Amino acid sequence: IAWSYDLLSPQDQRLFRHLAVFVGGCTLDAAESVGGDAALRGRQPLRGFRGEGGEAEDVSASTAVPPRPILDGLASLVEQSLIQRAGPASDVNTADEPRFVMLETIREFGVQALEASGEAAEVRRRHAAWFGALAEQAEPTLFGSPDQLKWMAILTTEHGNLRAALAWLIETGDAELSQQLAGALPRFWFVRGHINEGRTWFERALALGADSSPAVQSRALTGLGILASFQQDYERSATVLDDALSIAEAAGIIAGVAFARFGLGLLALQEGNFEAATTHGTASFTAFEALGEWGRASMSHQLIGRVAHYGGDLLTAEEFYEEFLRRALHMEDIYAIAQARMNLALLAQSRNDYDKAFPQFIEALELHRRCVEPWSVAACLSGLAAAIGVRGQAEQAARLLGAVEELRTSLGLPMFDWDRAVMAPALAVIHAALDDAAFAEATAAGAALSFDEAIEMALAVARSPVNSEQVAKHTIPPAGGLSPRELEVLRLMAAGRSNREIAAALFITHRTATTHVGHILAKLAVNTRAEAAAWAVRQGLA
Repeated sequence: IAWSYDLLSPQDQRLFRHLAVFVGGCTLDAAESVGGDAALRGRQPLRGFRGEGGEAEDVSASTAVPPRPILDGLASLVEQSLIQRAGPASDVNTADEPRFVMLETIREFGVQALEASGEAAEVRRRHAAWFGALAEQAEPTLFGSPDQLKWMAILTTEHGNLRAALAWLIETGDAELSQQLAGALPRFWFVRGHINEGRTWFERALALGADSSPAVQSRALTGLGILASFQQDYERSATVLDDALSIAEAAGIIAGVAFARFGLGLLALQEGNFEAATTHGTASFTAFEALGEWGRASMSHQLIGRVAHYGGDLLTAEEFYEEFLRRALHMEDIYAIAQARMNLALLAQSRNDYDKAFPQFIEALELHRRCVEPWSVAACLSGLAAAIGVRGQAEQAARLLGAVEELRTSLGLPMFDWDRAVMAPALAVIHAALDDAAFAEATAAGAALSFDEAIEMALAVARSPVNSEQVAKHTIPPAGGLSPRELEVLRLMAAGRSNREIAAALFITHRTATTHVGHILAKLAVNTRAEAAAWAVRQGLA
């Protein structure tokens, strides 16, 4: 490598050193802006990721800088086999434009040469600025845009560079830019299943302190809070989301307030606090609508629908879900369409209407696979496992359960109360059909399936004819209008737990547990805990 490097002109040596900063390669535009002559003339902004007008810099096309000078250098490096040109849709390029990549051993040599040259700090600064601008440009397209899949593919391709940029900004103690870059990526991290990683970046960036602007800090805190809530770290989530809301309100940042309230609504839903979830969700929806943020508003709208669904108000939930689907179709947002289909499938399942549930599950699963969105794939597979189990296909359902558990474990995503509410009655049906050994064997076989194999199996079984007699025989009994949290409390009541023990098991206060027990007794029209427990056993819920 050194021999090839020594053969280069001083200009090409400099370009080679600068290109070594890229992890996983780069586009022509990125090479020009970070390592080309234009970069040396100061084209890349010195501070921040946005242009003078406050909009994200457009980094998707070479509009201002002629590509010819950089092409000469790149051609020379290709000729010397120091870089390679990767075409669209290759193993290292999921976007639609050519990339230039280095073998890792060659890149290591280039990094050493870059550090020895004294140019590393400036090159890494330009690299971080470029990918910060890219993330800022991508972020709004990830909500309610037909370009969502395109930008998800771009961010996936540039994931290594985004990591490198974040690491350098944090290492240099740049609170503002590290929090700004992280704050543009929570949607990407969530959809692509990088929740553990995303939370780690947020924690590291926010640990640098509160020197960042209120808008940047509030957005980063909200992103952290949402990711923490999906890991069921509710205490941490509540703390940072409250901080995010306070900062945004004090600074008068309407978008920040709306985003923080969405996070708080989501957290409240996960904790079973439907009143707070509705309050925050409605406030978030109203604010985003006023700002013209239709994609984000639709997500808040979906949140309110889920509150109604998990609270047992199925008619209201259906109204919200149908409106969410209409919005998604109008915006051509494939991810939102997939979410809407999954919502409607789960709603139909709650009504034991499998003629509607199976087609919606199938479409939702196919769309979520296209979106490469593993969390929602897991949710679809869970719903299908329950539906398949109810119609008497116990072994296939158990296989899917094994695949779902393996997928959730790999993602670091625990099961939520509403997942348990969907699965508990179906599990009773499955266990009634399979003994412990057969169940264990089937779930182990499912756990060994790949991501795509699990999806293909689920689709094949779901498309098989529905046996109406089997469905009638195994129909899931009604849950008495109980919410997912109340079902969880009921199962603990049936196990003989006291209110204090229930509170400890669910990480809620004793007062909240007592309130849940009172609601359960009222909804079931019974007078004692023993009567409620007996009802749960009769319904197969405990």
